[in-house]
Amino acid sequence: MEINGTFNFSLDEAYKILVEHRGRNTNVDKVTEHVLIVVYSLLIMLGLFANLVVSFVVARRPQMHTARNLFIVNLTLSDMTLCVICMPFTLLKIIRREWSMGELLCKLVPVLQGTNILVSVGTITVIALDRYFTIVHAYDLHAHDGTSRTRVVCSIVCVWLLSLIATLPIFFYQVVEPFKFQELVLYEICIESWPSQHLKVMYSAAILLVQAVIPALVVGGVHASISSHLHAHAKTQRDSRRAQRELARNKRTTMLLSVVAILFAISWLPLGIFSLVSEVVAPPDSSQSLYLTLAVCHVIAMSSAVSNPVMYGWMNSNIRQELMQLLPFKRRRPVVEEATTRTALHTNCRKESVTLLVHNGDKQPPPSNTVLTEV
Repeated sequence: MEINGTFNFSLDEAYKILVEHRGRNTNVDKVTEHVLIVVYSLLIMLGLFANLVVSFVVARRPQMHTARNLFIVNLTLSDMTLCVICMPFTLLKIIRREWSMGELLCKLVPVLQGTNILVSVGTITVIALDRYFTIVHAYDLHAHDGTSRTRVVCSIVCVWLLSLIATLPIFFYQVVEPFKFQELVLYEICIESWPSQHLKVMYSAAILLVQAVIPALVVGGVHASISSHLHAHAKTQRDSRRAQRELARNKRTTMLLSVVAILFAISWLPLGIFSLVSEVVAPPDSSQSLYLTLAVCHVIAMSSAVSNPVMYGWMNSNIRQELMQLLPFKRRRPVVEEATTRTALHTNCRKESVTLLVHNGDKQPPPSNTVLTEV
């Protein structure tokens, strides 16, 4: 039977197409789908657990409510949002062809995803810059705690505002469109519909620079400058044994700082490069390899939600000390010892930079083993 007028294919052909697309409403096969669900579920649970633990450790004691720990809290908030919003909805778009949650969510989800990704990246970059000015230039040497807190809060607010502004074009160009065969609507999809492909590629390239390339260069360059500064200071020590100890500590610090920069680049560059290349090459939407590649790149990027609380929480000596007290197998210390530790912790948190940067009456850089512990 032929359908004349609007359609130029038979009813049997239309029926087969409908049955095929309704029965195969996925972009990947069943095995790949199950593997992706397991991987994303583990990543979400690990990310939420790690960031909740760090947030709890910072929140449980007033002594931990320092200016620089606000960076840690902001990073955990951003990473938890990545776990709750970015991962589930991205997994859904990778697995399913059809979008059935309306146009508002179609616009809001990618905007929230992009904003929180940029906030996470921006916070890491600001932490690196804050370390640089504190250690190399002793910026906070005579700063009042209130002044330092105000500067940190302003930095965090600026990161959020700039991240939101950078993702606003997605809100305007993200739409729900029908996927058709001839004039027959098969299902609806949530896609970016830009006025021109050239404009879309330019935006993707700009996001790649802001999200991965520039921050990776800044983080790597800043950490290299910190390591060089500490190494140069160690050589000025008159005591040769003390100089050797500082050089050994600086070597460990350099390794840790290098790991931070490398993890940063490994986490974010693949997803940014994939997004840009996919816009330029414009591969077919039905390719399973495309969605599988997207999933791998996205999982690598989202793994930062697990690595961040480790690198910026566990490497903080005060947070690590508090965390150790929560472990069930940790031996309970005597009351006097615990009170002494609390006092020392309070003193450390209140004098973040001063106690580290002043030595023998002169302005000196902090000991190298505190670079990663004092965020």
